[in-house]
Amino acid sequence: MSTVEGVEKWMGEGAVPAPEKLKKALRVLEDLHKMLVLYLWLDFRNYMAFHQAEEAHTLKGRVEKALDWCLRQMSGQHDDDAFEKAKQGKQGKAAAELDYHQKRRKLGMRR
Repeated sequence: MSTVEGVEKWMGEGAVPAPEKLKKALRVLEDLHKMLVLYLWLDFRNYMAFHQAEEAHTLKGRVEKALDWCLRQMSGQHDDDAFEKAKQGKQGKAAAELDYHQKRRKLGMRR
């Protein structure tokens, strides 16, 4: 979690850390992303046991944004406006996915 917050701080400050720090952050963020995807998959399979899907989905979004930022810094692509415009099309899908899980959870609680 501290890595996510650290990268978000770099993003806010507009700082570009040393490549070694970026590589370390990328490794940690990739591992965290894998765990979050697994958690969300397990929630899909057994939503009563994995009941924090909304929090995991929110954190997954933060991690993905941090990953994208780190990768852009490593590759030298710093056009934030173009990147955000490209992401606009994907936000509808993420919102629909979250809405699906929320509705599914409500239906499961009623049984």
